[in-house]
Amino acid sequence: MTQVVVGQILNGIILGSLYGIIALGVTMTFGITGIVNFALGQFMMIGAYATWYFTDLALFPFPVSVFFAVVIAAAPSTLRCPPVATTWAQRPQM
Repeated sequence: MTQVVVGQILNGIILGSLYGIIALGVTMTFGITGIVNFALGQFMMIGAYATWYFTDLALFPFPVSVFFAVVIAAAPSTLRCPPVATTWAQRPQM
């Protein structure tokens, strides 16, 4: 019984921390840019699925899976960032 309670408390802490990280990312994005951007959730899901795949299906150790998931989740934004950054820098100043 005690093991179940402790497990549920840890699950709640982990899930609450994840929600807090997501909320902090959305809040910071809106506060800095003034644009509501929910793409953060998409990148987190890409990383979560990649971690699951590498851990459960490819049987890599968890730290290695997290490393590959970060690389996979960062790839789309890294490929998209240079055109956006140059366009943003070249826009007329108001």
